[in-house]
Parts: sequence; structure tokens; C-alpha cells
Amino acid sequence: MKHSAIGKCPILSTPAPAISLEVKRGGAARLAAAASRTILVVEDDRALRDLLRITLEGSGYTVLAAADAAEALRLAEPPGRAIALLVSDVTMPGMTGPDLARRLRAGRAGLEVLLVSGYSRDSQLLDTRVAFLQKPFRPQALTDMVRGLLDPDTAHSEE
Repeated sequence: MKHSAIGKCPILSTPAPAISLEVKRGGAARLAAAASRTILVVEDDRALRDLLRITLEGSGYTVLAAADAAEALRLAEPPGRAIALLVSDVTMPGMTGPDLARRLRAGRAGLEVLLVSGYSRDSQLLDTRVAFLQKPFRPQALTDMVRGLLDPDTAHSEE
């Protein structure tokens, strides 16, 4: 145990494990499956967008991050770009998350959609074919929801 110079409070330090949490849980196969999936994240709040990206990349997913719907549409544009999941804020400048989801789904059969919002009333206005996650949420809630949408058999077998 060390003592800090300021306030003389004890500081406990333990070595960090050399293995990631996902692999430690036996998730090597899950990480490999996730690596083949691309998620388009659309969030106008930069800090939250970065957190979403880092959390999902940490779970092995490939992430395309956009600040608004126009940028998201540009990122999704290249022919052959497979996007498995759209994670979008409900309320954004220019175009709402639900409108963006409709545009992207028009050309992508099977695109899963997860909309996030800090307003609980937004969940009542959404299409029943989209998932909803109320802000604020824990990173684990996000990864559980994403896994449930992209790999429902795996998600249920782990519960």
C-alpha cells in the first residue's frame, strides 16, 4: 500500500489483467463474430459518439461514426458496404433518427436499428420494428442490447 502525498490517503494498486474482459468471459468466438459486423453510430454529441464507438469497438465490432444524418448517409453510401446495425440518437439536427432509419432500411434489407434518447416519451413514438435504449445507460447495457439484436441466439444462451 502506498500513501499519496496529498491528504495522505492510501492508494491501492493492483496489476491490470493481461487479457480483455470479453476473452476472459470465454468470448473469443463472440469477438471473432463481432469483427465481421459493422455498426453505424449516429450521435450529434461528440463525447457520447466517442463513448459509443469505443464501447462497441471494445466488443469487437467495426464502427462507422457520424455526427449527423447527412454524414451517416455518406458513410453508408459506398456500394457493397455492409452495415448490420444502425445506432442513432432519436433527435438530431437536420433529420431524426427514425427518418434516417427509414432511409437506410429502404436499401438494406435486414438492417437492425437501435435508437437512443434521453426522453422516455420518444420510445412511445417509435416504430415497433426498432429497439430503444433510454439515456443515460451503462456501456454494458449497450453491448447487451447490440448483441441481442445482432446475435439473438447467443445473447439468450448466455443469460
